[in-house]
Amino acid sequence: MTHLDCQGMQCPMPLIKMRQWLAQAVSPAQLTLVLDDPGSKQDIPRYLNKHHIPYEIGETSANKLTLVISSQSVNQCL
Repeated sequence: MTHLDCQGMQCPMPLIKMRQWLAQAVSPAQLTLVLDDPGSKQDIPRYLNKHHIPYEIGETSANKLTLVISSQSVNQCL
């Protein structure tokens, strides 16, 4: 499992970093993505849903969101 801490990064950098990982990931793989930017906390789950990329919501708080993203069948979606 890969861990990508995007705390302190403003949108769209977390989305760009996640897409780079998705493009290079070899299935099956998982990414733990940590976000604190309000825009990214809304945009990334929306992007994942739109592209049918499976994910689970991990740790959440007022300031932080953690997503666990699966790379299964991702390259077909990008």
